[in-house]
Amino acid sequence: MTDEPIRSLEPRTIGGTEVLVSTEADEIFLDIPATGQDYIRVVEGELVREGDIRTRDGSDLDSPTLRAWRVDEITAERVRGSNVDTDDPNEWDRESLEQELADGTLSTDLTDFERADVPQRAEIDSGNAPSEVSVTIYGNNGQRFQQTFAPADDGETSDRRLKLARSDPKVETFDDDLREKFTRAVEIALRSEGYAV
Repeated sequence: MTDEPIRSLEPRTIGGTEVLVSTEADEIFLDIPATGQDYIRVVEGELVREGDIRTRDGSDLDSPTLRAWRVDEITAERVRGSNVDTDDPNEWDRESLEQELADGTLSTDLTDFERADVPQRAEIDSGNAPSEVSVTIYGNNGQRFQQTFAPADDGETSDRRLKLARSDPKVETFDDDLREKFTRAVEIALRSEGYAV
């Protein structure tokens, strides 16, 4: 999205995939793959947990057999955290934690949406009003969410006004704060393409 922060990123191969990795302290940021929209971002105070949220249902990761840690400090070399159940400290080499996040050994909680994609369709390119416009929103934990909009039939002359037609069911499980961030990300993405919701 347009308000994405500027980061210093370096290319690295993780598990055979080209990834761009932030070199900043205070956050872990991974572009996976380097040419795509998927990303993982963890900041101090957030959680990392065992399991891959990208391939499993969130309730699967709430199992008492899977450990979770609150991230207390992120430096250029190390990441320190504490177990959410026992408060026992844990420390990772930053590169090994980045690899575990990239390959799905560990996941982070969904807390933000920095990227969106509104693909251009043939109807738009030909000058005709689109029958549908889909928006894909990318979460900081590597998950994707999609909403599809149809032209609003509200008597206005503009064919750029849209109304929600279909939404990813996972969006309904978001708490109020996360849903507000998601809605804002969708609206910004659509506005940047000249649409109104």
